[in-house]
Amino acid sequence: MSLRRLLPLATAGALLLMSDLATAQTWQSVSASRRVHGEKRLRVDVEFAVGTFRLRPTEGNALYHADILYDAEFFEPRIEYDAERGRLDLRVTPEIENGLDLDYDDTDQHLTVELSRSVPTVLELKFGAARAELDLGGIPLERAEIKTGASESVVSFEEPNPIACDRLEVGAGAADFTLTQLGNARCRVIEVAGGIGDVTLDFTGQWDSAVDTRVEIVMGFGDVNLRLPIGLGIEVDIDRLFAGFEGSGFVKRGSRYFSHDYDGAAQKLRLDIKAALGDVNVEWVEGSF
Repeated sequence: MSLRRLLPLATAGALLLMSDLATAQTWQSVSASRRVHGEKRLRVDVEFAVGTFRLRPTEGNALYHADILYDAEFFEPRIEYDAERGRLDLRVTPEIENGLDLDYDDTDQHLTVELSRSVPTVLELKFGAARAELDLGGIPLERAEIKTGASESVVSFEEPNPIACDRLEVGAGAADFTLTQLGNARCRVIEVAGGIGDVTLDFTGQWDSAVDTRVEIVMGFGDVNLRLPIGLGIEVDIDRLFAGFEGSGFVKRGSRYFSHDYDGAAQKLRLDIKAALGDVNVEWVEGSF
């Protein structure tokens, strides 16, 4: 099933988790970690329902480190590592299938994950009514798929990816989503699908001339905010229904828009945008690449 078709399901499931149930009262914590033992690859699958989810690179020789604070009355965490498959599964999901409605602003529940800087990593992250603060910079990221529900999420690449990334897929449901310093991601393909809410994409960072990047953005109801570094050659192919687009800084050639310095730019980026209702806003910023 495609990322776009999964968005309505993720959004609906997340919205069921946000209402006025009494605040959690039975708190427990659990931690787990493992050192690097010659692993060639690490696959990390995370499913987190409610609270604050943080992910960042670790220091030292740890393969991973995870800390969970959870409400034992309603949630049952799971931390499982399969050494043969090189797979880490982290789950903080309700013990009951329905009837649980919580808002991440009203709970201290959290999951914090730190990942190795030396082992190539594949991520599959799903979170519902959660606030996500993810710094993927410095993690050798091969591929990542991020699906959110009714969450406010910030994904950053504070440092360059040590390896080239095949694909970064993001499906944002019913809240704002921000991706920053995407130049550091070193991904060949970036796909972003937004449901309801604003999406901000910041393309600053250290662009690698050996990696050609194509970005596909599909937006439902909300604004797309683009932060584009001056000097990066930008090509925009935009398909709009009722969305506005301010072409300042671009020259139109046929049906496409090109930055003024596109032809002479050492590094180029293509953006394919499909927007239904909302504006596509552009901010030109200073940035190295």
